[in-house]
Amino acid sequence: MKRKLLREDISLSNIGLKALQMSTSRYYKKSVSNLLYERECSTL
Repeated sequence: MKRKLLREDISLSNIGLKALQMSTSRYYKKSVSNLLYERECSTL
């Protein structure tokens, strides 16, 4: 019983980790594109 619970915890934490990576990469891409856009506007 305990071993099964541990396995479920691991799979849940893996799902959480994937979701976290997706959200952080999305935020990172957004901030990078904003920086590039601001740089383009300032050079014009």
